[in-house]
Amino acid sequence: MSAVARLRERLAQAFDAPDADNAMRRACSLLLSEAGQDRPPIRLRSILKTMQVDIDYHAGRVGDEIASLRFSGSGVTIAIARSSFDVARGRARFSIAHEIAHLAVLRALGAEGLELSDGDAQAYREMERLCDLAASHLLMPRERLSAAVRRRGIGKAAVRNLAELFDVSRTALFRGIGDLVPDGAISEWRHYRRRDGEAKAWRVWRWHAPHQPDPATSSSDGNQGKPRRPWLPIGCTLKHLAIESQLPDLEFDLARSVEDVELTFKERSSRYDAVLCRWQADGRRQLGLTAEWDPSEPSARLPAYGESVIVVLGRRGRVDADLFAATR
Repeated sequence: MSAVARLRERLAQAFDAPDADNAMRRACSLLLSEAGQDRPPIRLRSILKTMQVDIDYHAGRVGDEIASLRFSGSGVTIAIARSSFDVARGRARFSIAHEIAHLAVLRALGAEGLELSDGDAQAYREMERLCDLAASHLLMPRERLSAAVRRRGIGKAAVRNLAELFDVSRTALFRGIGDLVPDGAISEWRHYRRRDGEAKAWRVWRWHAPHQPDPATSSSDGNQGKPRRPWLPIGCTLKHLAIESQLPDLEFDLARSVEDVELTFKERSSRYDAVLCRWQADGRRQLGLTAEWDPSEPSARLPAYGESVIVVLGRRGRVDADLFAATR
């Protein structure tokens, strides 16, 4: 049995869960319950206090990290770069939650957890992925996240408010929301070119996929054979995603549900249901020279400078339009 398979098996056993991902979700639920944390924003300090972890703030970075666990004869300390909260508060909170997840695994598996993850490159990457997954669930308990999205939708102001409510970055928020949709992922599209001489077109600007197992190593805990979440590389155009006919009729901040959307990449084709939401530009702030819209181009349907379209993709028949306050 590979180190990855053994790691997943031991985590599932430790938390009495069907697989490693659900084991980490269960660990998060236990931590939140023990710390009395239920409503956002989750107070990570309360979780650390419950776990009897001391906090040591540093003026600069902690080595190459924002947060790092340190062990001594007197107990466990988490070293935190205080300045990181001024630069990227959401990222700093995610890093701390990630370290909390590492500690939960260590306390569940003991030294075996370290041996399994540190001695094998694939197992190390899997441990990091699992701790990222747990960090997401700690900061955004899915029941609370689902209720908040259902109330607000995914318009531009709504997403900003959601990020502030859960005190997370937009990237972390989108990954969490994508996790609410079976086989879900969220992408942001803008009209730009990547280099001089390239045609301006709607292209992937960001792709936010939840933390999922590496398909090359996912046969040991029931993940083999499950549909993969949708994905396209940054810069791909709408020739890979059949939604272009929907764009002219989208209204700002009003989500629309679209069924049976085809995604094609490298001669492979998959079909998903989708929710689309058009975001208005932030003034004329430059997003990079090649992202600027040229108003002399003939199409009246070309977007304003910096305009975006948010695309939620998920398994056919399983994308809840009401979750996103989407019209059909």
